[in-house]
Amino acid sequence: MRKALIVIGIVLGSIMLLMGGVVGLLHLKGVQTYVISKVTNKLSKEWQTDVRIAQFHYRPLSHLVVDSIYLSDQQKDTLAYIEQIDLRFNPLALEDLRLDIEQLVLKKPYINIQALPDSSLNCQFILDLFKKDSSGEFPLQVHVGNLQLQQTRLRYNDILADQLDLALTLPIYSKDSLDIHIESMHLRAQMDQLDATFEANLHGGLDSIFADSIQFNFKEDRLFDGNVALYHPTHLDSFYIHANCKHLYFDEVLLQDLLTQLGIKGVTLPIPLRNLKHIHYVGDIDGRLEDIQLHGAFTTALGSMREMPSENRSLCIISNTSC
Repeated sequence: MRKALIVIGIVLGSIMLLMGGVVGLLHLKGVQTYVISKVTNKLSKEWQTDVRIAQFHYRPLSHLVVDSIYLSDQQKDTLAYIEQIDLRFNPLALEDLRLDIEQLVLKKPYINIQALPDSSLNCQFILDLFKKDSSGEFPLQVHVGNLQLQQTRLRYNDILADQLDLALTLPIYSKDSLDIHIESMHLRAQMDQLDATFEANLHGGLDSIFADSIQFNFKEDRLFDGNVALYHPTHLDSFYIHANCKHLYFDEVLLQDLLTQLGIKGVTLPIPLRNLKHIHYVGDIDGRLEDIQLHGAFTTALGSMREMPSENRSLCIISNTSC
């Protein structure tokens, strides 16, 4: 974590360098070139990567805009490119070992995360910045009033989120606690080797996550359309799920194709399931991991099945008739 302080100090300190009476000089191309060279060379050497910055705009005492930031990983491949970073912060808070960010906006970032042969990630050197120091503590308390990722493209191995917009707050991050609240998040993702797309709107925090307007499409078919709520997702003993399925569909051919594209081979569907030809479900899914309950209606090639509208939770089999 001390490395994070050093990096923050390098970046903010260098840019606030001549703040006293020569702030205007920071807008001169020659001065900017000098400051940027010092910052990027220091970070490139520290991280053993390639760091580049096109230009910056500093408005005393707490507003910084940086354009065209490029960062490679230690394998010399692109790790991140950000069109613009817009940062508003409280510089006085650093005296109390607090990083107080009022607003941080990342515009059109591209982030490329890859798993390496040793199972580590190519961004591990960035994650290491936020490890505990030698005393086992986080010496810095972080507060983020508003963090926005706008028009983000995020790649993880062969999964590409080609449309990600995120707004969240980080009320506190310290040695004792972590609190995150997602104000809004829109995500659309696809896999290179899978003819499928996933799209959803998310909000919530560590205690509960809500995913609305979820759509999962495979080939030309929509397999899922609905909403999902996850309660206590970080605690398996109290974890609870509620899903409202407006549309859940699969058939034998689609399922086999999906398994094949996922690289899962040698799986044969049970004969009773194959005899159904297709399954369409509309209703709710509720419960804990060890006790999932379905309350809704199934439609198959052989007929329909729905929950009885009474205290009796048994299911009613329908074959082109009603119960």
